[in-house]
Amino acid sequence: MHLTTILTVALLPLSAVLAAPTTAAPAPLDDTAIPSIPSSSSLDDTEPANPLLDARAKKAQTCKILQADQLYCRYQPTTKAGSIVSFPKGSKHKFSCWKKGDCIGSNCTWDWNPTYRCFVSGAYTDSNCSTAKLPKCA
Repeated sequence: MHLTTILTVALLPLSAVLAAPTTAAPAPLDDTAIPSIPSSSSLDDTEPANPLLDARAKKAQTCKILQADQLYCRYQPTTKAGSIVSFPKGSKHKFSCWKKGDCIGSNCTWDWNPTYRCFVSGAYTDSNCSTAKLPKCA
């Protein structure tokens, strides 16, 4: 009986520490609520390692929609993907990178619009959205 009392007195403070409440983990973020910008995009706020090299780096471009009266911006770089929005001919939009997809004529690149999070065929954007000016999407 004496041993039980000693163990109880010795272990009681330990049980209080182990039973202490902890802060609740934050709820996970909903991916759909956060805009996704491709990691290869130059739309970040980090300082370049070498400003002279950064001046020549590929970066997001504002490009004009050509030829099509209404150009569909799609979920994936394919004509089979659903469209999110359509852009009228002559309108200008920001594109941050390109990805290879379905070919339209001889052009197989699709340009990523970070605002609407969708792709348009590079066959319908001006030369500002060339692979020489835009980085490849990650």
